[in-house]
Amino acid sequence: MRHVLLQLREEPKGDDISKTVDYAAAMALVAEFGTGKQFRTVEALASAMADAILKRFTLVEELTLRVSKLLPPAPFVVERAGVELTRTR
Repeated sequence: MRHVLLQLREEPKGDDISKTVDYAAAMALVAEFGTGKQFRTVEALASAMADAILKRFTLVEELTLRVSKLLPPAPFVVERAGVELTRTR
């Protein structure tokens, strides 16, 4: 599960997608991490995702990213385990 909240450098004027973040492109970028390189921890995965978003989308001033894993391997049963991180330029 992924949750992304983005703070933009400035409020977009009008309804032109080129003047803001294309969320479909942002989610496609995030999804690449789920099918590409493997990570041993959700912390490393979240950090790599955050770095990629900030690198590609220059309008993003700050982002909060929440990544969790369903039914993680653990000696006890939990529904999910995850991390939330915030990055600022």
